[in-house]
Amino acid sequence: MLEIFIVVSLCKKMGAMMRGRGYEKPFWFQFFVPAVWLGGEFVGAFLYAIGRAMRGESAEGFDIKLYLVAIAAAALSTTLLFAIARSFRSRLPEVSQFDQ
Repeated sequence: MLEIFIVVSLCKKMGAMMRGRGYEKPFWFQFFVPAVWLGGEFVGAFLYAIGRAMRGESAEGFDIKLYLVAIAAAALSTTLLFAIARSFRSRLPEVSQFDQ
């Protein structure tokens, strides 16, 4: 449940950031926030489970380590998405100090 609130707030942050850079409709930027979050979560959990299986470990029930690795991978992938979005050029006209 807490993850939902985090993802929604990250979507709003992404929209505000891209609108501040001159993108009037940042739908696709916001669309990729939950997609990247869920994808990162899945990949992190999958890779941790594969590593655990290769070591011969098995776990039954809820595995807190698996969950924490999945959340960390989701946060890392979403941070990377924000870094990529920040690298986009601003669409706002540049104002020089001489134009004032």
